[in-house]
Amino acid sequence: MGVDNKRTLNKWVVRLAYVMQLDRQSRLMTKALFDENHLDVDLDLTSINVSFDNKVKLAIYEWFNGLPEDLLEVHGIKRTSADFERLYQFPLEKYLLMDEEQLSHYRW
Repeated sequence: MGVDNKRTLNKWVVRLAYVMQLDRQSRLMTKALFDENHLDVDLDLTSINVSFDNKVKLAIYEWFNGLPEDLLEVHGIKRTSADFERLYQFPLEKYLLMDEEQLSHYRW
């Protein structure tokens, strides 16, 4: 099964990816902030336990799966693990500040 590159990128897709990634960063930062092992060092998210990061990803995946199907479909998102992964790892730096017109020239 190939990747569907025919869907037009839009602001809602970018915002959803932003929320998901911000949620991940927040959960990891909270863990680092209150973890006894990090009390005397800089908050370095790369030192977070991989199993905790996987738990965070699972929690965000469950949240994603709880979003209304019709809301996702209106914005060209499918409730699949492939779309979740694309949003979870979406390259926000390139698209976050683009307006709807600029985004409409890209496919995702």
